[in-house]
Amino acid sequence: MQASFNQYQDALVNLFEANKVLGLTPNEGLRGELRNTVHLTEKEIMTLQGEIKSAVDIASDKVTIQLHIFGGLLAVILSGLLMLIGRSIIGRIQTINANMRDIASGEGDLAARMNATGNDELAQLANSFDTFTSKLHSLIIDVASAKNVLDE
Repeated sequence: MQASFNQYQDALVNLFEANKVLGLTPNEGLRGELRNTVHLTEKEIMTLQGEIKSAVDIASDKVTIQLHIFGGLLAVILSGLLMLIGRSIIGRIQTINANMRDIASGEGDLAARMNATGNDELAQLANSFDTFTSKLHSLIIDVASAKNVLDE
């Protein structure tokens, strides 16, 4: 029985020493070291998370600025193109209007033609007007020749 008691006593002493090494409270021994390591790891993770958030915010700001610049440039380019197209159309309309005004004021030459090129609506309008003035010119020539015949 003495041997069993000694064996039990040794096992109990080993258990107490193992518990002491493990840590009798949460802040002592291996438990304390593990707890400190976990707290340090949490602090490092929080620091890294803050750095990642800062990097994402900076990258997001850069992309936002780049998109604003791209949008502004696109708006300027499109506005310029629309102005050029508008001026081209207005110039052609003003030319057609001037030709029609000359003919309407009685100073125009009915033999004059607009000779518009292209397939757009303004070219079709000019070609229709040329056809009209051509027919009107031939009618006036016919009337003039009939007048000459009547005069004779």
